[in-house]
Amino acid sequence: DPVDDQEEDIVTARDLKAPTTVLASPHVVDVGNLTVELLKTLSPGMSLDEVNTINAQAGVDTRTPVMTVIEAVLAANDGKMKVKSLTEEVTKYWHKPFPTTPYSDDEFVYLIVKDSDRFIIS
Repeated sequence: DPVDDQEEDIVTARDLKAPTTVLASPHVVDVGNLTVELLKTLSPGMSLDEVNTINAQAGVDTRTPVMTVIEAVLAANDGKMKVKSLTEEVTKYWHKPFPTTPYSDDEFVYLIVKDSDRFIIS
């Protein structure tokens, strides 16, 4: 039978070419100058003092989520800050460096808040 004589090509996921990158295109604007505003309709979360107490404990790997720190920093600063200033404060109160990414710290914070329904960016 001629069909039986032909080899069947089997394609698996291992045969697919990997994409060169999964990163979005670079930002056109300086995200450090954008303003992040915490929506005032939200109930208050942890205070900045509570966040600092938890995150400053020596020898403890447990930290509050970075989003909690962002919200606490904004709430302590009348709910509105430039991304650059917000990033500096978040770094201070999170008590650890941001994860290694191809983004600057300002861009990292911007990426965290930009798709959240808890903030307005302008």
